[in-house]
Amino acid sequence: MFRRKNMKKTIRIFAFILAISMCMGIVACGNKPEETTGTSSASATTSGSSETASGTNGTTATTDATSSGTVDPPAPTPIYNKLLAEKHGEYLTVKYNPAYCELSVSTKEGIGDSYKATVTVKMKDGYKFKGFSFDSGIANGKEVASMKTEYTFDVEKECTLFVNCAMTYAYHLNGGAHVSGKDTVEYDADVTYYKNPNSLPERGYFKRDGYVLVEYNTKADGTGEGTSLGSRPYVGDRAKIDLYCIWAKEAPASDFEYEKSGMAVKITGYKGSEEGVLAIPAEIDGSSVISIGKRALAGTKAATIVLPSSVMELCEEAFADSEMSTLVITDAIVTFTGETTGGWGMSAANTVIDGCENLANLRINAVLYPLYVTYIESNMKYDYMLWAKDRKKIVYVAGSSGQFGFVAEDMEKALDDEYVVVNYGTNANISGAFWMEYLSKLMGEDDILLWAPEDGQYLFGNNRLNNRLWRSIECNYDIFRYVDIRNYTNVFGSFESQQKDKAKNSAIREYDRFNDAINNNGDLFNKRDAGPVKGGFTFNQFPSEECIAFMNTQFDKMAENGVKVYISFAPMSKSVLYDIAKKTQADLDEYSGNVAKNYHGTVISDIADHAIDSGYFADSEWHMTDAGAHLRTEILIRELKAQLEKEAK
Repeated sequence: MFRRKNMKKTIRIFAFILAISMCMGIVACGNKPEETTGTSSASATTSGSSETASGTNGTTATTDATSSGTVDPPAPTPIYNKLLAEKHGEYLTVKYNPAYCELSVSTKEGIGDSYKATVTVKMKDGYKFKGFSFDSGIANGKEVASMKTEYTFDVEKECTLFVNCAMTYAYHLNGGAHVSGKDTVEYDADVTYYKNPNSLPERGYFKRDGYVLVEYNTKADGTGEGTSLGSRPYVGDRAKIDLYCIWAKEAPASDFEYEKSGMAVKITGYKGSEEGVLAIPAEIDGSSVISIGKRALAGTKAATIVLPSSVMELCEEAFADSEMSTLVITDAIVTFTGETTGGWGMSAANTVIDGCENLANLRINAVLYPLYVTYIESNMKYDYMLWAKDRKKIVYVAGSSGQFGFVAEDMEKALDDEYVVVNYGTNANISGAFWMEYLSKLMGEDDILLWAPEDGQYLFGNNRLNNRLWRSIECNYDIFRYVDIRNYTNVFGSFESQQKDKAKNSAIREYDRFNDAINNNGDLFNKRDAGPVKGGFTFNQFPSEECIAFMNTQFDKMAENGVKVYISFAPMSKSVLYDIAKKTQADLDEYSGNVAKNYHGTVISDIADHAIDSGYFADSEWHMTDAGAHLRTEILIRELKAQLEKEAK
């Protein structure tokens, strides 16, 4: 029970956290999205057209260039929308996306090994030039080297030049207010790397007295595609999209019982009878509502409950036995309080929705800065998956063996760019059931799901969520729009673990930050040397029959929608498999047979072919070197082609 003598102390802590968060937002105004004036920055100029390039970032050349003359890039294929790396001369690599601009580069010999390069950019309709930068993108904190669309500079050593681009998000306030006083404001959204940039989080950009901002929507009446604040709307191939603020009217303060301490309010009960949308007020009597007390909203009849960003604490059983089907919260909630703590899944956090049998939809608006922008690169993988949702695609799903042992770009080329290939290798301890339910909503006719799980309960469908899942979706909470949370356990318990980390961290990271060592497909191409590998393989660690049945339900949905569901196996170090784990061919046959028997899909691989020489592994029995990833992908390509040819006969 929340004791009054502890409340003041707790409130002071919450107020301090909120103050720090708001101060960081103010201090970091240089990183804050800049409102545009509607004119493209491509026309901006700066003094000085010749600057010295610097940097040591290694890249892979995709076209050859001589030390003099002009090189124009090849025309992209219809599916091409990636950050492309082109070599020009001995030292210069230029990274740009041909979906947004055209590029020409000329080089002129200089003294010794040096040469002068002129890079010219012509933006495509609607896209904006945000300047050149060296070593990485402006989104990663690099300074603008030039804002001129024609940039001449000396090249004296290895360097990489980035062409930074942006699209436009137009926010329609829909009855709200902006500091500019405009009804519609436009913000540049960086697309140098990502294709579906994050929308603005809840940091006070838009206000409406007596209302809570619920989401953005592509239609003013809220019947279009919804996007939670700070999540990624579907952009497709548009250079500009319109997003409308969707508001919920706050319930009157008289509908609530509450405790007030200083400038903080804790809701302790609800006396109203709202059956539609119940929006909790951000303020009562001039003080911020920061806490929802024990059973404060228990048994409510409302179909939707919306919390404002002021709320930072949920007490045990806060919504217990309510009839809501949708709950809208923010990631400003960093504390869960109650006497029910400890034990497997028995934290107070897991009790907040006890008995909420109708609660299927969890919506989370982002307030705090993300910590895990590049965690297992799921942010990028979701971005590419979202872009490819209406394209013919192959989605490869695995744990970290997919990160380290699959090259989607190789498969795209081997299949003559007939498919977009997404490397959805993440982490073996994230629920495969969660991934499959979400992916089943984004895949359709003639798509291919290529599933190659590491042995273990999680990827095989254990429906218990953990903080690794939350880290992987932190930059796009809207993955929850594709899943029914009733299918999973430990939802708020795992969220609590994530939020404890965020409460302790004051680092400022922006959503458009990216990892230079990951391409848009999701492939890791950094240098990974072979090393001594230890570990082991257990095999046949499947989850409960109920979890397996749920996974199969998702596979069946895909098949009904025309998706081909193919099953393969994760790459395994031969020495660990046979010498350390002492597995035999009989063990492999039993395991692969059980996979085929338990799961609905077509096994296209011989498991023994994925036991690969240990010299191709880096730091674990699952993690391959770069050379190993290419080798193993060749095996998968052969298997996939053989299956497709078999079906074509």
